[in-house]
Amino acid sequence: GVQGPDLPKFTVTFSFGMCDQCHKPQLAGNKPALNQMLELRIAFKYPEAYGYTPKNDLMSVYNTRFINSFNTQNSASELQDLFFTAYGQEFSGKPVFIGEFHSIHPPRDQLTEMNTILSMATSSQEFMGLNFFEFQVRYDKGGTEAEF
Repeated sequence: GVQGPDLPKFTVTFSFGMCDQCHKPQLAGNKPALNQMLELRIAFKYPEAYGYTPKNDLMSVYNTRFINSFNTQNSASELQDLFFTAYGQEFSGKPVFIGEFHSIHPPRDQLTEMNTILSMATSSQEFMGLNFFEFQVRYDKGGTEAEF
């Protein structure tokens, strides 16, 4: 029975990958991260379908305390078509943020990337903002991880 207007929020940060086994948005088809978010929302609404019997109203928790999030290496200029248009249709009014943002392929001007993505956040009802991932060079990482 935890109650109150300022309870902490929860999130599950999804990869920006496709999920062929997940439910698909009716208007958007298969979209990165979006299908996983939809699958989780369905699990909150119908937990018995996933073998869970809740003791609390999970959908109420989802509606009042849950925020969607994802990580991406994509360019800011790609995200409107790849994600945000469909997200707004499927999750209207539901906050979302990017937990790890750093576009690296091909190498891009990060100042331009940040200005573009922050402009998207200020003009969106749902997009709260982002965390810029690895803004300093880490010399202890190897392989593809060294690209960040």
